Amino acid sequence: MSLKNVLLMSLFLMIGPFSYAIAAETATALSHSTKASSHEQKQWLFVLGADKGRIIKTKNKGIYELSLTDIDKGVIAITPPLFRDSKIVTSTQFLKDFDHIFSKRKPNAVLTYSGLLTGKKSPPITIVIQSVTVIPDFKVLLSLHPLSPNTEIPKRDIREVKLFIDTAQSL
Repeated sequence: MSLKNVLLMSLFLMIGPFSYAIAAETATALSHSTKASSHEQKQWLFVLGADKGRIIKTKNKGIYELSLTDIDKGVIAITPPLFRDSKIVTSTQFLKDFDHIFSKRKPNAVLTYSGLLTGKKSPPITIVIQSVTVIPDFKVLLSLHPLSPNTEIPKRDIREVKLFIDTAQSL
């Protein structure tokens, strides 16, 4: 017998048979809260990695350009614990479908990297990815801006780049 059932049985014995309906309703609500309901859709979180990158400030106020080279061949996609699903999609396909995947809203992301010269890890930076441009067999350009207006994005060469990209309902 599960701990939840033992607690509910104790509750029933303490407060009497008239409250059985309330206890049963509570048990049903508890069991449904840990499972994905049939109308919930999977949402995916994406992890894109690259060996090298460069961040530059554009002429547009608050907009930066992140160019990535030596991109990992695959993008990891995972769902929340309610679904517990994961897959690897090719980076080429993910980047090609980026605008479609995030057609409803521009995604938030967390950018992590280490400095190319210092080798020190950076603190994570929260960003919004505005657009993605793929230059085949060469690099990927991401137009982005900080999620918080007070965030400073360093302008320099970086390595060991990881982007943890916000959820989307399609893949």
